[in-house]
Amino acid sequence: KAHVEAPVLGSMILASILLKVGGYGMLKMYYLYEFFTNKISINFTLILILMSGTLCMLQTDLKKFVAYSSVTHMTMLLVLLMMDYTHFDSSSIFLMISHGVISNSLFFLVGMLSYASTSRLLYKQNNFMSMNPVLWYWSMVILFLNTDTPPSVALV
Repeated sequence: KAHVEAPVLGSMILASILLKVGGYGMLKMYYLYEFFTNKISINFTLILILMSGTLCMLQTDLKKFVAYSSVTHMTMLLVLLMMDYTHFDSSSIFLMISHGVISNSLFFLVGMLSYASTSRLLYKQNNFMSMNPVLWYWSMVILFLNTDTPPSVALV
């Protein structure tokens, strides 16, 4: 809710800095939460990721879509925390850095789109590709990076 109601700059700061502070805190407190590393907790977290991914697909508001994808991205950090993985430190830092860059870019693109079309609704973004093909290309690249495709640093 904070992402959606904040202005674009506030959402960018929240996605790039404040969520990383929480992720860094989870990284530092990892050894206190070792009792959560069971299969039930991991499966529950994966179900939460699937639910938030489904909520992403059902959104018509672009800013809500980016907010839910940000939640999905940061929940992967929780999965890494519970998986007793040997390279947890470096992969979680890569995930947090990539989330900061990708979510920032997505919120910036939503701000540009909502300014150009005076609406954040997906169905009111008519002729976006023909009006500005360069912006359309970069928005598609950032959306593919958000899905953790192989050229992305978020592919942990």
